[in-house]
Amino acid sequence: LDPETGKRATDPKDDWSASSKLPAWNERNIMMNVGGTLAALTWGDLDATQQTALSSEQIVNYLRGDRSNEKNDANPSGTLRERAGLLGSFVNSQPVYVGAPPFKKYYGATKTPGASNYAAHVEAQKDRAPVLYVGGNDGMLHGFLTMTTKDPESDSDIAAGTELFAFMPSAAMTENLRKYATDQEYQHRYFVDGEITVAE
Repeated sequence: LDPETGKRATDPKDDWSASSKLPAWNERNIMMNVGGTLAALTWGDLDATQQTALSSEQIVNYLRGDRSNEKNDANPSGTLRERAGLLGSFVNSQPVYVGAPPFKKYYGATKTPGASNYAAHVEAQKDRAPVLYVGGNDGMLHGFLTMTTKDPESDSDIAAGTELFAFMPSAAMTENLRKYATDQEYQHRYFVDGEITVAE
């Protein structure tokens, strides 16, 4: 996507599939809210209510992408549902692109609170990574990098399509999400499936 227009700027040969570029399950940057604090989605970081809802570390790891306990022909003793892929379905959540902020958005605005500070905000965020956000029915909001970008810490390339971030709201951590992992006859349910709004 073109960071200025939000329109497609790449050749079709550069298309990517997010499901093929997910980090290893134990390296994914998946966060949650624990008592108002952002924390990694791991069994040890869940509060008591969340642990009761999800019931086991195996299930939390499954939600993160661990496939070692999926029941299939190769692993008949597995206790969790086999998935066709690691990402849940994207149905009603329209993807939203967030890149560098548009420079002229508040140009000349005099009555909008904070408008006079917007130019400084644009300058500070001009190198913001271009990310596509979408809600999935695996219980997470996902953020996927839309173009190959330099990692500011390692100076190595991060490939387009890589999941940079995911967030699982507490409201998604229910018995139904547990069944997403455990029910071999699972019927599709909607979790993080609504519209997404972004604002500068």
